[in-house]
Amino acid sequence: MSSGPRTVLIAVDESDHSRQAFRWFVSELFRPDDRVIVYHSAEAPSLPNVTMSSPISVPVGDWHRILMSRLEAMRALEDEYTVRARDSDIRNFQFVAENSRHPGEAIVEASNRFNVSHIVIGCRGLGSLRRAFLGSVSDYVARNAFVPTSIVPAACSGDRE
Repeated sequence: MSSGPRTVLIAVDESDHSRQAFRWFVSELFRPDDRVIVYHSAEAPSLPNVTMSSPISVPVGDWHRILMSRLEAMRALEDEYTVRARDSDIRNFQFVAENSRHPGEAIVEASNRFNVSHIVIGCRGLGSLRRAFLGSVSDYVARNAFVPTSIVPAACSGDRE
């Protein structure tokens, strides 16, 4: 393994599984010269529709409330991981949040764009049946990323439903 500086992307959302993945990275993989990118792929919120029967009644107020709520959630996540990075003595830290319909694809694309050396992602612990129907972001990233990927289990052992 190379001993030079690495760029590590840690994919997070608001879950405890993401927090566990971050803690695992700090305790097991982190090196002081690492550049750490905490990456959040936010699913674009569903907005109320405008209908042709009442095109004048655009629900701008609803759109604004939904978007502001999502923005506040992303800022809270950024604040949380900024504190976690500082408390873990991570000096070269960046938080990136982007909207995407497909988080797995967004994580892989970001890993290419930021030229990362490693990806760390938590696992929600979906059972095999749910994973088959719903898909798994961590499975997608592991299959499609061009760099080593650590999937950190929180409750991934066994087939929990």
